[in-house]
Amino acid sequence: MDHENTALYSTAILFGAVCKVMEMDPLDVVRDAGLPERVATGHGVRIAASDFFKIWNAIIARSTRTDIETHIGRGLANGATHPIIFALSCAPDLTTGFERFGKFKTIFGPITLTVKNDKGRLRIAIRLLHQNFDFPACLAPGILVFVHEKACSCTARRLVPEKVIFPGSDDKRHELAGVFGVTPETGDPEIIYAVEDARLSLVSENAALWTSVEQDLNLQLAQANTATSVQERVRACLIEAIGDGDPSIAYVCERLSR
Repeated sequence: MDHENTALYSTAILFGAVCKVMEMDPLDVVRDAGLPERVATGHGVRIAASDFFKIWNAIIARSTRTDIETHIGRGLANGATHPIIFALSCAPDLTTGFERFGKFKTIFGPITLTVKNDKGRLRIAIRLLHQNFDFPACLAPGILVFVHEKACSCTARRLVPEKVIFPGSDDKRHELAGVFGVTPETGDPEIIYAVEDARLSLVSENAALWTSVEQDLNLQLAQANTATSVQERVRACLIEAIGDGDPSIAYVCERLSR
């Protein structure tokens, strides 16, 4: 069976974070997306990639903001709580943090974050997990803003990347130059930090917290695997529910039913 048609992704980032940052009711968004209302009843509902992007597009369509990428990226970086964000912030240095974050990025949705050592530079590339989709409006630059804001906050420095790339208009790239400190180029989305920045220690390093969340993140990553035991799947659901602010039986049942 085609994995692209069967893989399911959590709505936690959409309803538990993005909708809150944009001050939108998930039910209104789901209706606009043409999806069943039950999808909005719990942040743990799992949906196909196509539906994930329908919800994202509905959020963008409802907004009247002209700074959506900056607003969402900074909002998630400075306010959202989830074990995957702890994976980044608890690391000893910037490169290790994004390597950990990239490993679990698909917990957030059908998006990958690839970290490469480019002659000592930190190169972070954003790609869609499935090739039969195009990047929805605002998504790529919004993620890059999030990445940059987390890099700055975790190092307690106002970093300026060597290069930022994403598909977008000249106006949007000039607008976001003020966020990154460098004018973005056009192309597949990625951000590159200098050698000295890649090695920076994180002021938020916390080895004990990383030890406590790593197992739970691995369980969440394996949750869609039918070989995972029911006990492990329930545990993963509960951990995500707590991080999502909805530790209810209904939440867990909804997750397990998908």
